[in-house]
Amino acid sequence: MLLDTITVAGPAGWSATIERIWRADWDYTTADWTRFKAGSNWTAAGGDVATPPAAVAFASPSVAGEQIIAGMAAYVTDAIANRGGRVLLRLKAVDEAPAQSQWVAYQANLESATRPRLRVTYVAAEPSPIAGADGVARSGEHEARAAPIAHHSAVERPDPPASPDHR
Repeated sequence: MLLDTITVAGPAGWSATIERIWRADWDYTTADWTRFKAGSNWTAAGGDVATPPAAVAFASPSVAGEQIIAGMAAYVTDAIANRGGRVLLRLKAVDEAPAQSQWVAYQANLESATRPRLRVTYVAAEPSPIAGADGVARSGEHEARAAPIAHHSAVERPDPPASPDHR
C-alpha cells in the first residue's frame, strides 16, 4: 500500500498496524473516533475491526512523502473473495494513547493523485508439469518434445502369396 505522508510530528518509527474494518457501511467522509458514519457509533471507539486477515504491522514514517507498507496481499485477496472488492482498512498506533505531540497525517483526499492506493504486482504461476510420451515430467519452462520416431530404411513386408500355376 502506498500512502502520501503530509506531516510527521514528534519521534518517528513508533509501531502501528493496519486492520480490516468489518462495517461495509463505514463512511470515511463523516467517520471519526466514535462514529463510523454521521449519527451511528462504532461498537467500540476507534473502529470495528475483525480478522481474517491478520493485522499488518508497520512503523510510522520519519519524513513527509511516500510511505510503502508491504504485506497487503491477504487484504486484497479477502476483499475480492468476500467483500465485493472493497478493501476497508484502519491504520492505528499500537499504543492508542501516545503523547499528544506524536502523530502522522496522511493524504486522504480521494480526488487527489496522492490518495492511499494499492500497488498490485502479478506473478505468473508455474504451470503444472506434464508427462511427455516418454513418461518424463516437464514443466512449462521447457519445450516439450515428442519421443523420437524410429525410421527404417526399408519397410519389411511379408512375401506375397504364391500365384497358382495355370497351365
